Amino acid sequence: MKEFKILFLQHAQRGSYLEEPGHTEIVLPFKSQSAVSVDIREVVYQDLCKKYNNRGVNNSHINEINLEKELLNRIKQSISGPWEPNLVIVNRTFHSESLGPSILTSIKEITRCKLAQFYFDHDEGNEFFLNDEKMDSIISDINVQLDSIARVHKIRNKSGIYADWGNNTSWIWSACPVQRNKFYFDKKRKGGIGVIGSLDGMRSKCFNALSMCGLKIVNGGGIMNKSKYLDEVQYAALMRSIDLSIIPLTMNHLHTDKPVDQIKGRVFQSIATRSTPIIQETPSAKMLFGNELITYKNMKELINIVEIFKENKKLSNDYSSFVYEKYNHYSSPSLILKNLISLT
Repeated sequence: MKEFKILFLQHAQRGSYLEEPGHTEIVLPFKSQSAVSVDIREVVYQDLCKKYNNRGVNNSHINEINLEKELLNRIKQSISGPWEPNLVIVNRTFHSESLGPSILTSIKEITRCKLAQFYFDHDEGNEFFLNDEKMDSIISDINVQLDSIARVHKIRNKSGIYADWGNNTSWIWSACPVQRNKFYFDKKRKGGIGVIGSLDGMRSKCFNALSMCGLKIVNGGGIMNKSKYLDEVQYAALMRSIDLSIIPLTMNHLHTDKPVDQIKGRVFQSIATRSTPIIQETPSAKMLFGNELITYKNMKELINIVEIFKENKKLSNDYSSFVYEKYNHYSSPSLILKNLISLT
């Protein structure tokens, strides 16, 4: 297979794009694999969204024109010379990262290739979120939902709130690719229990409830709380060191006990390290794993599950090995890349 060229348009919510999931959970895994030859370039766009187009607050036509002008100049500089992308991928999380149909159309015109959008989160209770996704996804050739296979089924079937969405067959689900050279089974790991993700909302409650039971809990992942932030190397080392990964499925901006229907990249990172993943029960978890992944409905169930696995090392090892053998391929960077290429 000849070299496949990808131009990424990167979000940068709080700092450098190098710390954001668009880079750490997509670009780095794609670069880490060797089965597919890839040439990747990255352009940051979110600073321009903040400067000109704060969607849902001040979405004026003049601002959109200025945003488009500056972004297209960045893209032209990135692809100058003989380099031409085979695919443009826009990484996005919240609706403030929406570029809008007009700008997305212009991007397709100047790059002369297909355009994909990768959606890391969704919020069916946010009208701005939904409207921007509805309008933007019409322009995309490929729409990749990274956090909910159940949502993809609803969109493709035009179910409920998605009844009037167009281009519905362009939506696919994919696991976040996982770097195999960072997330792997460490035979020398010390063991332990981790609550994975930023300590806010349900994650904070899980951490506190388990700690109050006398369990020693570590935390890592997420950039909402800078005092707890681990860079990707430190975070991968933490994931390799723990036996049990508690993964509450919640969005950082939703301070609620109700789980969001998500299967985040952390789940597949846990599987890759052969840690025992314990996640909240959601429709996507049920659809993807059936009854083969351990889930909990409430804090009492979670504490009981943790106590059982903590006391039975063989059970924990057998279970994590089973999950690894059956589901680790979902997050293979090379398989995900090959699937994308087949759609172009």
